[in-house]
Amino acid sequence: VDKNMFRLIKQCTVAKDAWEIIKTTHEGYGQCHECEGYGHIRTECATYLKKQKKSLVVSWSDEESEGEVENESAKHITALT
Repeated sequence: VDKNMFRLIKQCTVAKDAWEIIKTTHEGYGQCHECEGYGHIRTECATYLKKQKKSLVVSWSDEESEGEVENESAKHITALT
């Protein structure tokens, strides 16, 4: 195990976390065991998090202009009044 890998594993408090680091490093992101999808692991899986009553945090995109955001806010305020 190289120094970087050792440092990452040493920080883990649970053996499962250490195993995920080793597995991801050597195999890459394979198939999720929860939803059988690709590109993420179980602890990042939306299906798994939903079952655990957790959710992913989504942030606003920087692609919208400030004017578009203000117009959307005005529409929501108008709808509420």
